[in-house]
Amino acid sequence: GNSTPMNLVETRRLDLPVEFINVSKLRVTQQLLADGANSDIHQSRHLVIRDQQAWTTLWKEHAPSTSGAPIVDFSQHMVVALFLGQRANGCSAIEEVSIWREGNLSRVSHRDSYPAPGTICTMAITTPYMFLLIPRNEDQFEFNSVQIQI
Repeated sequence: GNSTPMNLVETRRLDLPVEFINVSKLRVTQQLLADGANSDIHQSRHLVIRDQQAWTTLWKEHAPSTSGAPIVDFSQHMVVALFLGQRANGCSAIEEVSIWREGNLSRVSHRDSYPAPGTICTMAITTPYMFLLIPRNEDQFEFNSVQIQI
């Protein structure tokens, strides 16, 4: 059957105006270029890559032992790169990335999952990452991550 995605948020009562905006019309199409748990970038970072030189440099820092970065036509697209930084186990991940545009601002939100106490995980240092291909724009970018215990 069909279902409608829904979010429920509870907050204390405020006597302020509330406006609900349907962001589905503002959503940016995105294509996964690469993701995984083992980047050579060990710090948490969010980047927007708009040219080949920056892409080549970032990819060499991320994966120096590979043959090269995936091909991107920077006249039409750009890359959003997300790095969680070093984590203590294999249960951490970047999930549910959403990107939407409003005016000259692109917002990127994602869920960063981490294990609850007692969760069985692979005991290995990981550095989760994700690269997304999106249509080119000259927007300012705002990044927001939500930490979710799994």
